[in-house]
Amino acid sequence: MVDLSTLNPQQYEAATNTFNTNAVVLAGAGSGKCIEGNSYIYTNKGMIKIKDIPKYFPVDTDNNCNAIVKSIDSSKMVNNTTSKFYNMGMSKTIKIRTSQGYTLEGTPEHPVIILNNDGNLEFKKLLDIKHSDYIAICTNINLWGTDNRVDEELAYIIGLLIGDGYLKREGGFISFSNSNENIYNVYNDYINKQEITVRKNEKKYRKTKDWSFSNIKFKTTLKGLGLDMVTAEFKSIPYTILQSPKEVVIKCLQGLFDTDGTADIGRHIVEYCSKSFELINQIQLLLLNLGVTSRVKVRKVNKYPNNLYYYLYISGSSVRTFKSTVGFLNAKDKAYKLNVIVNKMSNDNIKVFPNQSNRIKAIRQKCIGKPYYNGNKSLLHNSFVSISVKDYASGKRNLTVNSTNNLLSILDFEDDNTKYLKDLANNFFIDKIADISYSENIVYDFT
Repeated sequence: MVDLSTLNPQQYEAATNTFNTNAVVLAGAGSGKCIEGNSYIYTNKGMIKIKDIPKYFPVDTDNNCNAIVKSIDSSKMVNNTTSKFYNMGMSKTIKIRTSQGYTLEGTPEHPVIILNNDGNLEFKKLLDIKHSDYIAICTNINLWGTDNRVDEELAYIIGLLIGDGYLKREGGFISFSNSNENIYNVYNDYINKQEITVRKNEKKYRKTKDWSFSNIKFKTTLKGLGLDMVTAEFKSIPYTILQSPKEVVIKCLQGLFDTDGTADIGRHIVEYCSKSFELINQIQLLLLNLGVTSRVKVRKVNKYPNNLYYYLYISGSSVRTFKSTVGFLNAKDKAYKLNVIVNKMSNDNIKVFPNQSNRIKAIRQKCIGKPYYNGNKSLLHNSFVSISVKDYASGKRNLTVNSTNNLLSILDFEDDNTKYLKDLANNFFIDKIADISYSENIVYDFT
């Protein structure tokens, strides 16, 4: 179990603010706990790559740097303020990738949080991580920026352009291709409000309609907000949106999913596809900030040249969270399918908490003699739910978020074990290790 009382004051700031969700111990410089520069961290100024911290937070000659980040105290999420920032130069690194596609690269001594064999969270150095370990990924982050340069309306338009826009052409030319009338009407209404004339290009053999215009002033404005005028494989969400308030980020995500997202009723999933790894990585991390876990997978699409594409899948209970936080805004056909999926969904078998048998046994022992406990069947029940704890106590089954919440809703007492289960269910996603690799990279330390 993570016992922060044994750590020094700086280590006490055991942060889970690292980009891909794992925990970072904020210790003194030279302690070896550093991460690769392109790692995103969640701060009070939004989601920022750690190498870019000096661009957005003052760092003086003594390396003093104050930023608010998310940290973990026992099994709870708290806000903490950093004190130092260091570029530690080139170092040997270890990179881990989980089964859901979350990655983290840091120095061998860099600690992450795992769920150990006793079902408790503990710190473990990257050099000691094994394929059998369970990584604890923080989901209850909810830390956003305050940049107000992009409003909600423009954020949605930028999301549309990232998804279905052609931006690479020189000059002021921008083209947007989409077949959904609701979407292209919203897009055209916004462009027309900028006093820009949009030209329609419709081809008989294509369902999509192309809408194009040339306006150097508007395109320059978009560039100034960080929207890169690049081809599909290099697209990304502008830094101004990554550092915006929650509502603005959500609008951009809605634009992205309205264009390149799908809802698959047969597989009960929401899917997003992109040729850009950076874009998929950003989307996965922004969703995580909203409490939505997802899986990223690389696939070859044979009918396209340079055929590596990145797919993001949302499944299980995260589909419900996605619907309540992001959803589809103007793609009404996709919104309908999403509703069908949510209404048909069964229990989540992805968000599970292994190794909780000892904790369940202790809770069951306290239930003996309670009116809601049937000892013969090892059954807990009330007027709304019932749960058999026999297989959970024996370790044959793992608790899910749903079964954990059902269990806790029946009990009439609270102790350390129930609090721990509640914190796990509210704050963490437990994922398996899929790959461990070794490299060298420039690393940074945030204390």
